[in-house]
Amino acid sequence: MKRSTIGTTLAPLALALAAHLGAPAARAQASVGGTVYDSSAMRPLAGAVIQLVTRADPAGGRSFATMSDSTGAFRIEGVPAGDYAATFYHARLDELSIAAAVVPVHVDSAGDDVLLAVPGERTIGAMHCGARAGDSAAVVVGHLTTADARMIPVSDATIHAQWFELRFGDRISRSTPTITARTDPRGWFVLCGLPAEASIDLWATLERASTGIIRVDLAPAAVIAEQLSIDVGGPRAEGESARDGELRGVVRDVRGRPLRGARVGLRGSDATTLADDGGRYMLRGLPVGTQSVEARAIGFVPVDSAVTIASGRVTTLDLDFDSTTVVLRAVEVTGQVVYDRALREFEAARSRGVGHFIDRRTIEMRDPVDPSDLLRSVGGVHVDASGGADRVITVSGPHGRCTPLLVVDGARWPHWTNEIDRVVRPEEIAGMAVYTGIETPMLYRATGGDCGAIVIWTRRGGKVKR
Repeated sequence: MKRSTIGTTLAPLALALAAHLGAPAARAQASVGGTVYDSSAMRPLAGAVIQLVTRADPAGGRSFATMSDSTGAFRIEGVPAGDYAATFYHARLDELSIAAAVVPVHVDSAGDDVLLAVPGERTIGAMHCGARAGDSAAVVVGHLTTADARMIPVSDATIHAQWFELRFGDRISRSTPTITARTDPRGWFVLCGLPAEASIDLWATLERASTGIIRVDLAPAAVIAEQLSIDVGGPRAEGESARDGELRGVVRDVRGRPLRGARVGLRGSDATTLADDGGRYMLRGLPVGTQSVEARAIGFVPVDSAVTIASGRVTTLDLDFDSTTVVLRAVEVTGQVVYDRALREFEAARSRGVGHFIDRRTIEMRDPVDPSDLLRSVGGVHVDASGGADRVITVSGPHGRCTPLLVVDGARWPHWTNEIDRVVRPEEIAGMAVYTGIETPMLYRATGGDCGAIVIWTRRGGKVKR
C-alpha cells in the first residue's frame, strides 16, 4: 500500500510532541518462540499453524500467526507485552479427532518460549475412552467417508474390529472377539479396549455396502488413526461394491529392485495377477473403497497394504518387500497325483454352484490356527468355543441347530461332534465345501439327513486317523 507523504512527515513530530507532553511511550515489543511436538508419535511436528491471540479479547484483539519449520520450531516477532493465549492446528489433530490445548503466554520485554504439543497416546486414549482405555489397551480412531471424490462423511455405519485369541490354562481356549462402533454424524468412530499386542481385522458396513477387510497392527496403549472409504452408491448384492476400480504399481525386493513373478491380489477377492519383468502389475474390475492388497513371492515375507480404490479411476500403489524368509534346503515332493485328484474333485463340486467353498488360496490368506476358524465366516454355521479347547460345530437346520456330517477324503464321520480340529490341520486342506439344509447333495444326505455336511479334500489324500 502506498503511504501518504503528509502522514510520513508528521509522524516524527507527533512522537516528539507526545514525549514532550508526557504521553505514555509505545508498549515494548518482544518475540515469542517455541516448538510444536507430537507426543503420540514422539517427533517434532512440521507444518503446524500457530496462532497467538490476546487473552482479554480473543475474537477482537490482536492476533499473530506463523508456521512451524521442519524441526517443529517457530518464532513470532513484534509481539507487544501482555497476556496471550497460544494454540495450533495440524492435520494430525484431525486424524486423532482431538483439539489442541490452549496455552497461556505472558510476554514481557524478554519475550517467551512456548511448548505446544499433541498429547501422548495414553492421554488421547483416556480422552476418547475414559476408564475403558485401560492401562495398556489400544485404541483405533477413524473417519469414514464415501469412496467418491466428494468424500462425504458417512454416519450411522458399523465399524468392526476382530482378532484371534489363544488362552492357556488347564486347557487351551480359542476365540475371535469382535468389537463394533457406530460412526457419528461427522463420520468419526472410536474403538476402545482393543488388545495391546495383536493384529486386528478392521472393516466398515452400511446396510448392504461394505469396505474390504484391512489388517491393523496394535501395540500397548497405542492410538491408531485410520481413514476408511465405502461405496454407498446404488443397490447391489449384500457386501458388494462397484467393480470399476483399477490398481497398478511396481513390486520391489528388499534392495529396491523390480521383482518379476510376484503374485499380487486383493484380499477377499478373486482378483490376482503376476508382476511382469519390470515388477509392474495391474488389477482391473476391483471393488471400490478401502481394500487390502497383498503381495507374495518365494523367499520373501508377504506384504500387505490398505488402499482406497477410486471409482472409474486408476489408483497407484507400489509394494516393497522389507524382509526375506529363511530359505530351506530343497526337498523332494511326492504325492502330486493325489493332490491333483483332490483339486479336481473340489473344483467339480464347486462348479455345481451349490454350497459354500473355501479353496487353498483363501486358506492361505486367512492363515487359520485350526480348521474351525475357517467356518466362522460361513453363513448358517455356528462355532461354539464355550466348551474350552474343543469347538462344537453346528448348522442351522429345518428344526433348529444340528450337527452336520463330516466327510474327509471320502471317509464319513457321522458322530464326529467336535473333533474337526483333531481330524485335519489347515495346512493339509486342499479345499472345503459346506452344505446346509436342502442344498446338501443327496450323496451326503443318507447319513446326515437335512442337517448338511462339511466336506474336506486334503493334500495328502487317503485315510485319516480316527
